[in-house]
Amino acid sequence: MIYLDHHASTPLAPEVIAVMGKAMQELFGNPGSVHAPGRAARAAVDQARRRVAALINSREREIVFTSGGTEASNLALRGAWRARRAGRNRIITSSVEHPAVLSACHALEADGAELVLVPVLPGGELDQNAFSDALDETVAVVSIMHANNETGVIFPVEELAKQARRCGAWMHVDAVQTGGRLPLDVNRLGVDLLSLSSHKIRGPKGAGALFVSREIDLQPITFGGKQEAGLRAGTENTLSIVGFGRAAELAREGLSSEPQRLAALRDGFEAQLLESLAGLRVHGALQERLPSVTNLGFDGIEGEAALLMLDMAGVCASSGSACASGSLEPSHVLLAMGYSAEQAHGSIRFSFGHGTRAEQLERVVELLIEKVPQLRALMLTI
Repeated sequence: MIYLDHHASTPLAPEVIAVMGKAMQELFGNPGSVHAPGRAARAAVDQARRRVAALINSREREIVFTSGGTEASNLALRGAWRARRAGRNRIITSSVEHPAVLSACHALEADGAELVLVPVLPGGELDQNAFSDALDETVAVVSIMHANNETGVIFPVEELAKQARRCGAWMHVDAVQTGGRLPLDVNRLGVDLLSLSSHKIRGPKGAGALFVSREIDLQPITFGGKQEAGLRAGTENTLSIVGFGRAAELAREGLSSEPQRLAALRDGFEAQLLESLAGLRVHGALQERLPSVTNLGFDGIEGEAALLMLDMAGVCASSGSACASGSLEPSHVLLAMGYSAEQAHGSIRFSFGHGTRAEQLERVVELLIEKVPQLRALMLTI
């Protein structure tokens, strides 16, 4: 199997499996209990918190563990909305955000928020003029992704955060796809809230984190015990948190070389296909992008048919966000960039990770060169 869907989820690292196996046997205590098993579980959670904090250069107490990136972003947005000051009724986000953010924003709109969706330009980059025009003293929170999960296009969140701060708004960044894939420093970025997810960086599902700056007074959205500084009630998922912590440590160690390795693989993959296949586009190619992903548009094919063909050959890829899989609707990201529904339906996302090797990509190139003309011929007969 050639797995090229790392932006959807990543295989567990062997080191993560090892630490979770040990935790499964030994860390049965409740981290809130004062006896020895409880203290052992608490120590493991605290160690994981230090490791996640180190990944983004934050303080330990600014890390709140959640069940994943979706909950982290919901806590950020709904918690910021609950804490808003009088007269601040506006939420700003982009038209190409992950469904976790867009759906939360639309839910808040139903609760009375004024929602502003900032468009992107044809290259996938944020329309910064429209962003600046949307800012005023009525803005409660701004939520902009660090990099798009489908195209990999990176947004200038450091500059956007400065603008948000100048009008007194809180800045949330969805860094689910960049955490562990690019060096992150929340102090340099100047953000108030930042979402992370474990299973994007070779950790387990069921764990995520929200960075909450000590300078803001975020409000909880679930109620019960006082876990996670009172922001996330419920007994901590010790097993997944321990795995997340080890994955964060591994990702941090790999930041010195892994981005460069993946960028070289991606660039070579794209170059071979562009040289061999007509009617091919690389979405967002002219923008700064994550090294771990390429989104390719093939004229004259149906993306789902191509994915089935690849799957039968042992290659795993996707047509866009895994959280929108199963939908017959074209990618909202590509539509926002100005592509037609037909063009969006003919697009495939290949995303790379720790186990991706050049010889695997060479095999995928061979398959696409062979099969894409066949798929195009088939479409002409329908």
